Formats: sequence, C-alpha cells, structure tokens
Amino acid sequence: MTRHNRTHHDDDSLLEQRAEIPSHSYDVYIAENVKNNHKESTTHRKRGTFIPNWKDVETFHREVDFLNHQGFIHNQQTFTPRLTSESIVILVQVHNRPDQLQMQIDSFRKMRYINETLVIFSHDFYSQDVFDVLAKIDFCPYMQIFYPYAIQVYNNQFPGDDPKDCPRNLKKAEARQQKCNNAEYQDTYGHYREAQEATVKHHWLWKLQFIFENCSLLRNFEGIIFRIEDDYYLAEDTIYYLRKLDQQGRIRCPECKMYIMGQTTDYSRDEYQSGAAKKDYWLVGNGRGMALRKDFWKLFKYCKQSFCLFDDCNWDSTLMVVTATCIPGGLKMLKPLGSRVFHLGSCKGLHQHNACKTTDVLNKVLSILKRNQKYLFPEHVNIASDFPAFAKRTTPYGGWADIRDHEMCVKIFNNESLSTTELREIHQKLFTRSDQ
Repeated sequence: MTRHNRTHHDDDSLLEQRAEIPSHSYDVYIAENVKNNHKESTTHRKRGTFIPNWKDVETFHREVDFLNHQGFIHNQQTFTPRLTSESIVILVQVHNRPDQLQMQIDSFRKMRYINETLVIFSHDFYSQDVFDVLAKIDFCPYMQIFYPYAIQVYNNQFPGDDPKDCPRNLKKAEARQQKCNNAEYQDTYGHYREAQEATVKHHWLWKLQFIFENCSLLRNFEGIIFRIEDDYYLAEDTIYYLRKLDQQGRIRCPECKMYIMGQTTDYSRDEYQSGAAKKDYWLVGNGRGMALRKDFWKLFKYCKQSFCLFDDCNWDSTLMVVTATCIPGGLKMLKPLGSRVFHLGSCKGLHQHNACKTTDVLNKVLSILKRNQKYLFPEHVNIASDFPAFAKRTTPYGGWADIRDHEMCVKIFNNESLSTTELREIHQKLFTRSDQ
C-alpha cells in the first residue's frame, strides 16, 4: 500500500518489502501502515491517503479487501458522522477527473450539515492527482472504498480487455475465423464487449451491494444513501432540502423508493421559489443525484437476473427497463422542481463542443444558484399529488451480451468476492459454452 506522497523509488522499495512479508502477517502489516499514516497526519495536520498497489493484481486484491472492510474514517477526531435513520451518507463514484472532483468538493464545503455527514468515495481508477485532491478535505468525515475489479489493474485479462478478445466492430464470421475469445457473443447490434463500458455498470452495482450489505459501519444504517458522480456540483442547501423532502415523502409518497435531486435542464426562478417537489418514475435523463434507502435495495435484488442479463452496458437505462417489470408499479420517485445537483462534465462527454470549458459550465451553475439564493432552504416542501403517465421502454443500448459480464454481475449480486482465480474461471466459461 503506498502513501500518496511516495516517490517511484519508494514504491519499488515497498514492493520488495511486501514480497518478504508472510501471508499470515500481511493484514497486520497493512494495519500498521494505516496507523502510522494516521499518527503522521495528526501530528503534521495533513491527512494522509493510501493508494492500493494497483501494479500487481494479487497484492492489489489483498490490500483492497483489507481496506474496504477496515473502513477507516478520515477526520473522525474532529467531525463525528451522524448515522441515524434520519441521516444522509453521500456516496461518490470516482473516476479520473480530478479537476471536476475538486469543484465538487468545493461545493461540499459550502453545504449546511456537511460537518456531520459521512462522505464515501468509491474508486475504480487509481490516480495520484485524485488522491491528492481528497487528502485536502478538512471539513467533514470521509471514507474511501475501492472497487476490487478495476480494469486499470486487470488491464490484460477479464474483467479488463483480454488481448485475445474480439475487437468491438469485428464481423462475426471474421471473429470465428480468427478464433478470438468471445466470437459467439455479439450484442444486439453486432458489437463485441468493451471493458471500459462494462466496468461502469459493474462498479455501480458493486458499491451499492457493498454499502448495503458488506460495509460494517453501515450494515445497520437505515438512513439515506445519496449516490452521485464525481462531476456533479451541489447546492448549499442539498442536505437540508433532502431531509425536508424525505420527511414529506414518507408521509405523502410512501411508495416512492428514490429521490432525484437534480434535473438535466436550466431552471426558472418560479421553480425554485415554490420549493416544491413532484412525483415521477425513474427514467434515463430524468435527473441526477440518486438518494435511496435500504428498502430500495431489498426490492432491487428481485431484479437480479433481468439486470444482469439485459443487453445494456448502461446501469441507468438498464435500471429503467428492468424495474418497470420486476418492481410492481415501476420505480417511483420524488424530485425538486429547482435542481440541487448540477452536471459539470458536459464538456468531456461524447457530444462535447471544442470551445466548451468546465469553468464556463461552473460559472453558469453558480449564476443559477446566485439568482435563486433567497429561495434556497425553504421552510416547507410541497409535493404534487399525481404521477405522470408511465411509459415503458424495452429497447437495449447494447454492449452487454458477453456471458462473462452476466456471470460476474450475478456473483456481485450474490455477495461473492471474486479472487483472480475465480475471475479466470468465469473467463474460461467462454470456451466451455461455445464447445457445447
């Protein structure tokens, strides 16, 4: 495990140290590193951050398993996380966008009640810049969890891209002729698996499963998990408003299993002025910032087979399709008319404009919030009484036809921790099934 300010030379020395440690003493070794880092951080008023050794698969898997279940809370000496049934835990899915992550953390700093709110950062990419951003947080308690099947680590084997996997656009006849690994498993549109696309859906599922069932700190937590991406900016009354919305939602819409705290469009002053929220169904493009309780997870587990087998590598559109059938009445939700969550990442998406700058997007968001400043922190949250018409969608996006992804997804649902050997066994099913 490497500390965030180590040099490459230090990393090499640490690798040699690791190699000499007996396996039965390894957890003790890691624990001592965490303790020493914590003492150093307290002494020098600087929060240290450990980075799992992602350059070696076996070492990475062992360190991540320990860190995830150890659940170290940074800043706990100064800020005690509030974990009651009325509390909110913020869960951030972190990729490799340190500039936008910094903007998000700047928004956290301004939020009321952030000092008692636990923030959990879930990593699927290991970047020095990202860990340096997090190490500067000094205003709230936070944890880090680590997706154990990161394709950055498994970069030449499943769940990453195996060198013998079929290229995305290869024709099936050519794939069979070349005898590439997954020749028999094209998606709905005639394309083969891309690890970069598939890993997002796996990570989304893994972190919810971990939070609701495996995180010792939250195993009995009955409050709200507020799941966001690392390129979202939050209004300063987000926690306050979500608490108010939850209080009303449990009375006015007990069948609503989710709150969505942002939309995808700009907002007028009237929408903020009312302080109101409305009922809706979970749909792709219907908002950003997903808040849910354990009762959602219990319902969603009934969707395991359909979620894991539906040919769509996007977790959000898969969720929309499968919950329309496996959850009676569909997945119902509440969301404010005036957004509390904003997307900063539009400049780095598939349809980005060459002249687009993230700072310009941020300034636009700040302008909206400044214009509506006096309408934030509403005393009351009113909820409209009716749901809109419910429209089902069944068309898959594709990118999720590979049986390895199906198998891995089901095992994550089943709370099975996959070793490197077990991941290889999943990979081998390509050949046993295609031979039958």
